[in-house]
Amino acid sequence: MSCSISEIGTRIAALRGEREVSQDDLAKALNVSREVVAKWENGSRDLKTQYSVALADYFGVTCDELLRGIKPENIKINKELGLSNDSIEALKALNTESRNLLDERVVSTINLLIENEDEYNVIRKIALYLTKLSQPIHAIDILRTSSLEGQEVHIEATDEVTGLLFKFSYENLSNTFLIELQAQLLKLKESIEGKAVNDGKH
Repeated sequence: MSCSISEIGTRIAALRGEREVSQDDLAKALNVSREVVAKWENGSRDLKTQYSVALADYFGVTCDELLRGIKPENIKINKELGLSNDSIEALKALNTESRNLLDERVVSTINLLIENEDEYNVIRKIALYLTKLSQPIHAIDILRTSSLEGQEVHIEATDEVTGLLFKFSYENLSNTFLIELQAQLLKLKESIEGKAVNDGKH
């Protein structure tokens, strides 16, 4: 979990807001100026160890929670899986005794996406789309790209299913990717429905 100055400052501001404490009040409690508190919160001043402890005590949290944003009970899961504290807490909330049918379906869907990741690559495709780390993978056979200086770039491709040739703007790659992601989700849905039908026969 990141321990950047700006993120620590955001957490200090959030804790102060939750407790409805002003910067002036916090500054007085820690025997510093309001300007120092403001600099902590906007990430322009490093937080020394003595103040880290003092802030944690003041807000009633651990230093891990203040500096890394992780509750003590979630540290092991964070280290093993890399999930943020908010993600861990959200998953816990879905798995309580009072969860409803929709919560159960959400948990089942999360399990399904993770367990079938190698086959469908849905999560990786979502990650690529959201982070734009690389070109998206398309269910098309890209033949060539055409580019004339000063003109719009187009990609010519054939549809794998119909064999039809089509052309689209390079700028529409993200939309094309979303269509592909939808196709992958439909395949996954068909697989689930097929399994349900087969299970019902037994």
